[in-house]
Amino acid sequence: MSYDEYDAARDQWVEELYKEQKAEAISEFTKARMHSYFLANPTLAAGPLRALSDARNLFQAGFNTAAFVSAHIATETGIRAVVPGLCMGTRLGAPVW
Repeated sequence: MSYDEYDAARDQWVEELYKEQKAEAISEFTKARMHSYFLANPTLAAGPLRALSDARNLFQAGFNTAAFVSAHIATETGIRAVVPGLCMGTRLGAPVW
């Protein structure tokens, strides 16, 4: 048996199918893992939301600088609380697997 054009085309199709399926499988796995993480930790955003509420109250009371600082705290703590759930299995955005 020899390797002909049909074999090359089939190998290329299999390689493309593998890449497509791999990306889809990783995406579905990540989505399921994130979903279970957020279900297991339903109060992740409680602290940041409290800080945001404080910032809004300070702004309405006319304490603009304090409101800005509190809003910054809400943003930073919100990102730190929620993003690790989005990045499970990664280190600095690079997949661990």
